[in-house]
Amino acid sequence: MIQNFPSVAVIINCHNGEKFLSECFYSIIRQSFENLEIVFYDNNSKDRSYDIACEFQKRDSRIKIYKCDRTYELDTIRSEAIKKISADLISFIEVDDYWSTQKTELQVKKFLEDPSLGLVFGKTVTKRKGNFFEHSLYSSNQNFHKYISKKKPINFSSIMFTREAYEKTRGFHSELKNVFDCKLLLKITQNFKFDYVDEYICLCRNFDNNLSNGLIYLFRKKIPVSFINKRFFNKNILFFQTNSKGGGAEKVIMDLEEGLSLRKYRVNSISILEDNQIGYKAERFSLSHKNIIFLFKFIKYLKESEDSIILSTIYHTNLISVLANFFSRGHHLIFSLHNGIPYQNLSIVQKVIFKILAIFSYKKYVSVLACSARTSEEHINNGFSKNISIIENGIGILDYKSLKKDNYFYNSIGTNNQQELVIGFFSRYHALKNHDFLLKILMELNKRGIDSKLILAGTDIDPSNKELVRSINNYNISEKVQLLGYRDDINSLLNEIDIYISPSKAEALPLSLIEASLSGKYIISSNVGDCNDIIKFNGKVISGFDESEYADAVIEYINFDNKKKKEISKLGIKNTLKRFSKEAMVEEYDSFLKEIYR
Repeated sequence: MIQNFPSVAVIINCHNGEKFLSECFYSIIRQSFENLEIVFYDNNSKDRSYDIACEFQKRDSRIKIYKCDRTYELDTIRSEAIKKISADLISFIEVDDYWSTQKTELQVKKFLEDPSLGLVFGKTVTKRKGNFFEHSLYSSNQNFHKYISKKKPINFSSIMFTREAYEKTRGFHSELKNVFDCKLLLKITQNFKFDYVDEYICLCRNFDNNLSNGLIYLFRKKIPVSFINKRFFNKNILFFQTNSKGGGAEKVIMDLEEGLSLRKYRVNSISILEDNQIGYKAERFSLSHKNIIFLFKFIKYLKESEDSIILSTIYHTNLISVLANFFSRGHHLIFSLHNGIPYQNLSIVQKVIFKILAIFSYKKYVSVLACSARTSEEHINNGFSKNISIIENGIGILDYKSLKKDNYFYNSIGTNNQQELVIGFFSRYHALKNHDFLLKILMELNKRGIDSKLILAGTDIDPSNKELVRSINNYNISEKVQLLGYRDDINSLLNEIDIYISPSKAEALPLSLIEASLSGKYIISSNVGDCNDIIKFNGKVISGFDESEYADAVIEYINFDNKKKKEISKLGIKNTLKRFSKEAMVEEYDSFLKEIYR
């Protein structure tokens, strides 16, 4: 008899199943019914199956792992797995199969409605060569035994049975090597009532390789990819970007990948300018043969992968995802807008891409996200759909805190004069970041008798950057500028500066200003994007690019008394904690993604 709040054992018998094992685990830990006892029984695998299971066990304490020292027959290993469980209900899943989120819940509901049931199964989808088909289907008015005798399949991964039914029918019959699971089903249904979930609850990728599932089967109809994505893969997301290192947008994506993974999303990431799963690199904004080859390889990847959502981060990847989806079909596209460049300042190629994307922004299978209100407004005013959602960027608040300068670190970056004003700007090297203007501000400050030093860090901010080094030498300030290159310890660097200056010509919602604010820094910024919203309590926004105005703002801050400086710092931290935390950003993305397939 089934209890009011039954537990369900989910058993994974695995022998060299690393290819799809992660997907299998994701489908289990996402189950809407959570009272699960998950047993992974490794049948002496020689691949990474055991290691993958251990990685998931760290995330989910419901997972128990057992490992054989030699390879056993499947009926034996299944019987051994059942000995390890205490649950009322039992389900098996093949490592290359996948469950819908409600599979367990729907079946448990059947058992609770009729406690005399011994077995419940449901509809299965088969994936063959990138397409999805339904099996020959059982209906409630059919005789189950005649159905099986006609060699029509019941996928074992779609079945749930009671412990009582298993024990009373004496379990698996080892003398029937190829049909032992089929025999179990027949014996249970001969001795107990059974029921059927008339919904797709299981997806089978490699149907021919399963034992009793190797029975002859017939396909009735092809199922649209969009339906499969909604039913099975609605938490599988592909982040599609140019590269994983660079500016704030890349950092946001890295934090999102981590945060959404913890919320049981299966996350993939492809960077087109770096080594990737496709095995081929593309180029920026070009119709070169490289990009054409990449497009075809990307289409093939999408047809074979099970990513239901493609989130692309710049116009280039937005366009590639649109073109690829035209051939692969079924994916939901998200244009994630982090571009703060006004439309009139875009190149001709960028404007063409912009207009193409604007057309597609009205499609039902496309959603548009902007990281700032100004970015949203800029795109709407130039042709994009008005249905743009805004999710502001966020950072990990525990990584940033205001500290006193560390003398050792201070010396390590080349600054040993505690009376020297240390200015920081941490960003990749690009004309829009306006590094040359920042050098002019430094010159102006030193001209006015403010002993100042500039610390720069970011991609291509190093002595090998001939253009930047030439400007520094031309201004004769080489002793006043430190180039640190790409750094992954920006939180530490921020604690070694006195003031942060951002002279960018274009931004959306610059992550560097959020980081500096959370570190308690006073910030002087150009009036671009949503900078004013970020630093309205702890900085000053300046319109135009006159180095004397920036120097005036620096001197104004220097002349504040310590009490006022501390108040400004606290207000900046408080505003940032309230609006720009990574946790809040991930929460908003999670809610946004759930709405796509609601």
